Amino acid sequence: MIFSVVDVETTGGKPEYAAITEIAIVKTDGQEIIDTYESLVNPETSIPSNITRLTGITNDMVADKPVFEKLSNDILGFLKGSVFVAHNVHFDHGFVRDGMKKSGIELEMDLLCSVQYSRKLFPGLSSYSLGSICAQFGISNKARHRAMGDALATTELLKILINHDKGLKKLKLLIKRSNLFVLPANVHADLFNKIPHSTGVYRFLNRAGKPIYIGKAKDLKSRVRQHFTENGRSKFNRFRSSEIFDINWTETGSEIVAMILEDSDIRKHWPIYNKAQKFQSGRYRIIYYQDQSGNYRLGIQNGGHKKEVLMAFDSISSARNQLIQLVNEYKLNAALCNVFSQSNEEIPLQDHNERSENLIKLLTGPSPDFFVLDRGRSKDEFSIILIRNQRCLGFTFINDRQEFSAEYIEENLIPVQHSSYIQLMINSFVLKYPDRCKTKNEIESNTLII
Repeated sequence: MIFSVVDVETTGGKPEYAAITEIAIVKTDGQEIIDTYESLVNPETSIPSNITRLTGITNDMVADKPVFEKLSNDILGFLKGSVFVAHNVHFDHGFVRDGMKKSGIELEMDLLCSVQYSRKLFPGLSSYSLGSICAQFGISNKARHRAMGDALATTELLKILINHDKGLKKLKLLIKRSNLFVLPANVHADLFNKIPHSTGVYRFLNRAGKPIYIGKAKDLKSRVRQHFTENGRSKFNRFRSSEIFDINWTETGSEIVAMILEDSDIRKHWPIYNKAQKFQSGRYRIIYYQDQSGNYRLGIQNGGHKKEVLMAFDSISSARNQLIQLVNEYKLNAALCNVFSQSNEEIPLQDHNERSENLIKLLTGPSPDFFVLDRGRSKDEFSIILIRNQRCLGFTFINDRQEFSAEYIEENLIPVQHSSYIQLMINSFVLKYPDRCKTKNEIESNTLII
């Protein structure tokens, strides 16, 4: 049996909102290392300062490195024919799988979590974190929180576990369970077979037809299936399968539309197994104003009276990291934004003010009413999101061959319940794709391109 021990460093904790900055793979037969692979990766976004402090990976280090899509075929070839192993395998596999999907590749592999394997063979340890378990077994790691350092340490741990596992019974059981798929008793296989491999929102319904869980996915079928595999249970299956009597879904084709619809549906139905939205406040806001000298200033406000708001967050650390990222990416004057910048470059006030104004226009929209475009449910379709006075009113779909107006879009809008989370998702989207913000006149020109 061949294993590929994988470790990734990222810009954050979830593949939906973060990206890989470094990947390392150690190929092993469980005793000896066969081959290794490693690369820094351009995440196409700024690395938060707290992540840089943890990993030592800076924006300059990845600026000229390949994006993940450029590496995907090499990585796939390296992984082929092996078991995907990682310490907390869902984290690393989730990022690699999502990166592969962007390249049109479905990553189908057996999985093995070295945390679960350690728990099976050595129950009762005080901690199963990689650092703690390496200390427990005397495993040296001279490059903690770097991909190759952690991958080599996990490889050494895997060797110890395999040598302690008589007949590899625990290993084989964990790999078998990673692929065990059991539908809820009240859900017919015919229904599951109808779920498409497309982007959208899915809902688990109880006997009364009410949603008890709502989620979004780039691949609806794969995500729903993951809920009912053994490897998925601890992460996703926070409810008993016996409570699920039906599954429905809405295809969106667009990830940003799926995020908006998911959040709106959760706030409409408040399913018992969706907890996160209940604790979202958006009370930490990135605000802007002009001082007496006419210079733009940015800062963070905690609750209180709303000033001119650019973005809102649930934690002060998230707000601060985003503000630092904006200062670095748009080359703003850090002193006028109340943050510390890694750059020693002095930003002239005129340049700072011009860049600040451009940033403000981008995040608040080119006009009170503006539209955000993304892909639709087919290659001939667009999704269009309507924003009015920094509030998302809803979305609709337009065939690229039909004629339409702004009024037509509003009349055919699928309404949503606006929230600080939706606003944050839209802000993040337009920062990444500024050319997809359109005014009414641009929309009505009927020459839409994304």
